Amino acid sequence: MPRILETELVSSSIGFTHKKRFLKLKFVFTVSGIDAIDKPSHNAQRIGELLLVYNENLGFVDENWLLDINSPFLDIKLPHT
Repeated sequence: MPRILETELVSSSIGFTHKKRFLKLKFVFTVSGIDAIDKPSHNAQRIGELLLVYNENLGFVDENWLLDINSPFLDIKLPHT
């Protein structure tokens, strides 16, 4: 069953410290299925978030991923121990 991945910017902020300024962008990822007649399904599931941090020159500083590893929409392979 094909899936549609959607990304939404849910928040943005500008931060200040004593010597630095930065920009934070938070995105949410949702996925929804396609039904038997190729129409989008309305039961979207949130599968993760991404937080990006840039410095005042828009240079990349950091990223933070939060994924729902129990989601049936993610194919996560765990290493064998």
